[in-house]
Amino acid sequence: MFDLKKDHAEYLSTLEKIIVNEFEALYSKYAEQSIYAFALVLDERMLPLYTTVSTNKSLLNQEENRFQYLADTQQWHIDKWKYQSIHLQELNLFSRKISDYIQQSRLIITNLKFKNEFYDDLTSFYLQAMHDARQNIMYKYMLDEDDILFIVHQTGNEEFTVQSIKHLNNTSATVFEAIADLRSIVLFKEKNNLNHKLSQQDKDVLIDLRQLLKITSSVELGISYQAQLLIRDPYFLDLNQDIQCLIQDIATMDDHHPPLTKSEILERIQRFYMHEAV
Repeated sequence: MFDLKKDHAEYLSTLEKIIVNEFEALYSKYAEQSIYAFALVLDERMLPLYTTVSTNKSLLNQEENRFQYLADTQQWHIDKWKYQSIHLQELNLFSRKISDYIQQSRLIITNLKFKNEFYDDLTSFYLQAMHDARQNIMYKYMLDEDDILFIVHQTGNEEFTVQSIKHLNNTSATVFEAIADLRSIVLFKEKNNLNHKLSQQDKDVLIDLRQLLKITSSVELGISYQAQLLIRDPYFLDLNQDIQCLIQDIATMDDHHPPLTKSEILERIQRFYMHEAV
C-alpha cells in the first residue's frame, strides 16, 4: 500500500526519476527552440497531470509557431503551454498512487488542522522531488542556474506556483518577471470574483444546509450531525474549500456552547451567493 510518510525516500526518488525522464523527452524535442521554463503540473487535488515546457520561439509570432504561439501576456500562463510530455505512463501510475493515498487519508484530513498539515507535507514532497530533479538535470546538461526556470504548478492556484518558483530557483530578473505576471493573474481573478464561482455540487450542498436549518429545531444536535455525515461523503473534498470549512465548523459544534448560531450559519451561506457571479 502506498504510504508517503513510511516510504518517503523511496517515492521521492521515484518521482525525481520520472521528472528527469519527462524533462529529457521534452528537452530532446524542443531544446533548439530555447526552453525558458519547465513545469510539473498538478490538478486541483494535487495529483500530477503532466510536465510541460515553454520556449522563447513560442513568443515570436503566430506564423512562425502555429502550435504554441503565446502572446507576451501569456508567457507565464502555464495552463496554455502546449508542449507537454507524451510519455505519461510512469507519471500516470504515480498519480494514481497519490490519488489512492489521498483517499485513504480522507477521514484524517477532514479535520482542518490535519488537512493543512497533510497538504503541506504533500507540497514539500513535490518541491523536494523537483529540486532533486533540477540538480540532476543541470549537472547532466551543464545548464547555468538561470537558463531554465523550474516550476511546480497547481492548476488555478497561481500563488502556489509563485512559491514554487521562489523555492526552486535563484533570484533573477526572469524569476521577478514570472512572479509579477502570476501575481497579476491573482489580482485579476480577485477583481472579477473568479475564485468564488461555485460548482453545481457546491450550490446543492448550500441549498441542503439552508433546508436543514429550516426544519431542525436544535442546531447543535440536528445540523451538526448532518454536517458530520457530509464530511464522510466521498465528494466532500471536491467542494469549495470555504464550504468545507463551514461544514467542519458546523460538525464540531459543542453541544452546550455552540460557536455558531442559526443566523450566523445563514449569514455565512449567504456570503457565497454574494460573491457568485450572476
